[in-house]
Amino acid sequence: MKKIIYSLDYLRIMACIMVIGIHNIYLVSENTHGIMYISVNHLVRLGLPLFFLLSSIALENSVEYIKNLKRYYLNKVLSLGIYFLIFSIFYYEYTNDKIYSIISVVKNIPYGFLATFTSSQFYHMWYMYSLIGLVLWLPFLKVLLKKITFKQHFCLATILFICLVLKIYMKVLIGECHWTSWGIYYIIGALTLRAEYKKYYNHTIIMGIIAFAFSIIIEKHNPMSVLMNNIFDYGPLMIIQVVGVFVLFIKLNDLMQKINKKINNMIHQVSMLTYLIYLCHPAVMDFSISFLWKFKDTLCMSKGILFFIFVVVNVFVISSMIAVIFKINEKILTYLLNKKLVSSFLDKSKCRE
Repeated sequence: MKKIIYSLDYLRIMACIMVIGIHNIYLVSENTHGIMYISVNHLVRLGLPLFFLLSSIALENSVEYIKNLKRYYLNKVLSLGIYFLIFSIFYYEYTNDKIYSIISVVKNIPYGFLATFTSSQFYHMWYMYSLIGLVLWLPFLKVLLKKITFKQHFCLATILFICLVLKIYMKVLIGECHWTSWGIYYIIGALTLRAEYKKYYNHTIIMGIIAFAFSIIIEKHNPMSVLMNNIFDYGPLMIIQVVGVFVLFIKLNDLMQKINKKINNMIHQVSMLTYLIYLCHPAVMDFSISFLWKFKDTLCMSKGILFFIFVVVNVFVISSMIAVIFKINEKILTYLLNKKLVSSFLDKSKCRE
């Protein structure tokens, strides 16, 4: 039975907006040591880890093990891989100035395709490699986590977190593995979704708030501290903050369910587009930023933070519209393909008769 957590649809959209904010943080203030810049930077930096944590829902959403691996991988390749390849090839050609004629675009498709398998082609596209990695071993990780008790799961998450602290703050590599980087979010995320974790909700939220404030204070007053090591991404302080936000929104689910059903459904539909928005927003920023700059000294947006919000929201909206266009085209192509297959099947049936 699929576990629906409506509030996480809102969080997914917020995480997507935060990621866009990371790439536009320079608009907030020229003073990168000011409290405004540091605070906003720490806030938007929550976005990418939240995406990893939200991916852990797939580990908890189904109690059934994935029996048909071939079908599972095929569906995931179609739903994730095709869009990733399309955008990755586009970014390869865009960053290498190959988009100047149709012939050049077509000629460089194979090069872009091969380059995709060796390195990220633009901004945070590297995230997709980690997501695809999750997809590959998700069926097996799901089996593992369903077989262990809550206490065992809690111990696993604690050990990994301690290993991460030793690795980042003390350079102790004992216990180092890929699970002590981005992978830890999947393990901890699945842990917080277990019913037994509810008694720790308030403690987790409070610790997250304290860690957020503490990380800002560290960067402001002691930027050379060892605690600044990996203060973003998968640093110990960031993990505590992100898990705190994640649990807060899980706790808010009952409140979110009381919101108008149509609004929740609309938010859900938008949240389903965040994968595509993530892929296309770098291009949208590059193509639209010069136009958006024309509004810098209008509409009371002379202050950096207001213009920052204006740019981020507009990039998100434009990216959402492009994502919708892609989805519409996908449905049209799927319909035509299915119609062709049905027609072909009927023709073969008539021939046999």
